[in-house]
Amino acid sequence: MKNKEKTHTHSLFFMRIMVPVIVMIVLFIVFAFMLIQQRNKELQSLELRLQLQASLLAEKISSKLNTYEMTIALLDQTAKNLNVEDAHERNVLDQIISRQLLLQENLEGIILFNETGNILYTTDNSKSLDLIQIQNIVETHHIMQQIEFFISPITHQDKNMIIMSKILYDKDHHSHAIITLVIETETFIDPLLTYFLNGMREAVLYDVNGTVYALWTNDQFVKESSNIPINSISEITQFSLIEQLEQNDSSLKGGMRILSLKDVYIPIAQISNFPLTIALDVSIKEAMKAYDKSLYINLIAILFLLIVLYFINQRLLTHRRAKKSLQQKMVEELSQQVKERTAELERLSNIDVLTGLMNRRQFDILIERERETHILNSQPFSIIAIDLDEFKHINDTFGHGVGDEVLIHISNLLLKDIGAQGYIARWGGDELMILLPHMKGNDAINVGKSLCSSIEQNRLRNEILCTISIGVAEHIPGEDLKSLIRRADIALYKAKDEGRNRALLAAESK
Repeated sequence: MKNKEKTHTHSLFFMRIMVPVIVMIVLFIVFAFMLIQQRNKELQSLELRLQLQASLLAEKISSKLNTYEMTIALLDQTAKNLNVEDAHERNVLDQIISRQLLLQENLEGIILFNETGNILYTTDNSKSLDLIQIQNIVETHHIMQQIEFFISPITHQDKNMIIMSKILYDKDHHSHAIITLVIETETFIDPLLTYFLNGMREAVLYDVNGTVYALWTNDQFVKESSNIPINSISEITQFSLIEQLEQNDSSLKGGMRILSLKDVYIPIAQISNFPLTIALDVSIKEAMKAYDKSLYINLIAILFLLIVLYFINQRLLTHRRAKKSLQQKMVEELSQQVKERTAELERLSNIDVLTGLMNRRQFDILIERERETHILNSQPFSIIAIDLDEFKHINDTFGHGVGDEVLIHISNLLLKDIGAQGYIARWGGDELMILLPHMKGNDAINVGKSLCSSIEQNRLRNEILCTISIGVAEHIPGEDLKSLIRRADIALYKAKDEGRNRALLAAESK
């Protein structure tokens, strides 16, 4: 009898104490695992954001360098018609150059050499530069190596600068002068980028040989920087691996990628039209700091909740059934929240953040599904390739912010006009793609023409005219998607060549 009572007591103790404890531990592990899985997805999202930021910064730097090239071209045209040795004409040249210095905030100076490398003219602020160093570089590249145009890094007073230099030719194509711009690179990167891009410690601009053209350091992370100039990327701790990749992996050129080191992400992007690369040093710990803080708070909240539930269980044994029902309800609510969050993250992975359209990955899934339907049921379908006309001019004239507004405005108009007829995706940059299920090419071209008219008539602003050019292609039985998209692209470029703001139907040959 005593043994039975003792066994019953042990069983009751196990049911009242151990079972709730075990359940509490298991639940905590489950929630912790789910939150960790969410963190892994957030890391993947962080990689995409970093690649985008590196790409945007590369485009910004490319735009700046292209602007300086245009400045050289302007000065070239001016110098052809002026005699810099004449005091009056030199005053005209000085006024033109002064305006360029005011317009180009990063210009440290403009220097004019004769064909033998002697200095003919310098701007006032150029006098504070190391003119002998610049003259030696110009003589080496232009006179000794006969290079018509080059860019080269220099360091002056612990500041990184870039020399952009070109030989000027007269009407008979004889060299008569050399124009050299000295560009300060410290402000190439927007200081706000370090605010929006949490955890960025350094950014470096370098060429294919690893030579450093510009180096930016976030004072928030690097309190003291060395006064010794850094000439090679191999001298920077976090970037020492990049030079090896440049030597062993040529696929890096012309594209972008992200390196993962210990607690560090290094997104890399090529500078368009220039043999330069931008690389960012981003601390994963700092970039994920806010998210991790939220994760720890959630874990503590869950643990606290479980402990509260445990004591409630001990104090309300007489109401076990009601308590169990409450526990189940709370668990279901928490699980639902986690599911909704997971579903939201999944939805966000399928849309373009700027325009709200589906992204290219989701569009590829839909068009492949439509192709399979076409094979099984012989139902036609067509695609429309869209490119915004003069979009680069809008960005250069009004700024990228207005360019984004134009892209969003046109995307909304297309969504409204297409409605339930098809699906719209942002294909890349200012390129859009529309899938029209069950629609032949002749009907699709009419849709395309209607879209061109709608975009032309509904401007974002009166002073901004941004039309679209369209290429339409109907799927041919047995045709792969690459061929279909290529035909639509060919029709699109033909529409641009014929004057833009029009829709053309692609030829039906594969």
